[in-house]
Amino acid sequence: LMVQRCGTNQAMLLRELEKLQVYADGRPITVDDIRLLATPTVEASIFELLDSLALGKGSAAFSIADDLLGSGERVEVLFYRILRHFQNLGRVAAMRDEGMKQDAIQTELKMKPFPVRKLMEQSSLLGTDGISRRLAVLAETDARMKGMGPLPTEMELQLCLGRLLSA
Repeated sequence: LMVQRCGTNQAMLLRELEKLQVYADGRPITVDDIRLLATPTVEASIFELLDSLALGKGSAAFSIADDLLGSGERVEVLFYRILRHFQNLGRVAAMRDEGMKQDAIQTELKMKPFPVRKLMEQSSLLGTDGISRRLAVLAETDARMKGMGPLPTEMELQLCLGRLLSA
């Protein structure tokens, strides 16, 4: 959980562990402690956003997106990360439906085991129809962000999040 949340930089992990050790004051450190105190990297926050969207955790998705945008993440970059994730979900669902196992899917996508496992879980949960509905929302948002919609891109992203969560 620490590596997922804080990345693999050993100096950063050491600082975060020291902070947790002081906070815990001799008692065992819990998952809740880590979630409360360990500073997530931008990459970890994006993964958390993608999980929240796939799992239908609306308040978490909006909160994380607001934090990312507030920290300077560009709307377009965030949108295309979300789009790529759902495209990967569609690819994983199709490969899984063809009978491919996780190792073969991992090789095909050229990804590490953990992200592929998450994609497998999320694609099973959403199903092919659920993924297709969300890809349609993303395609519409892409067009709207490229000038087909009258709203600013940040507002289009917020609307997109809501539509993804209700699709």
